[in-house]
Amino acid sequence: MIQKMVTSALIAGFVAGLLAALLHFAFVQQYILLGEQYESGAIVHFENAAAPPTLHDHDTDQATDETAANLRQVWPPI
Repeated sequence: MIQKMVTSALIAGFVAGLLAALLHFAFVQQYILLGEQYESGAIVHFENAAAPPTLHDHDTDQATDETAANLRQVWPPI
């Protein structure tokens, strides 16, 4: 009896996860990609409202290195 309950719970969880993933892909993914276009400057909402944003790179570790250096000063290794 417990095996049937566990099996049905696993199947229900898999189906619910699959449904959530499909709904996310169908309704949310397009807004995420649109937001990335706004962030990169490929699309501008108001053309003459302000200067276009400066492009920045998400792949650099400069901020992480600076933060790590600052933390080492505050909390030196024991």
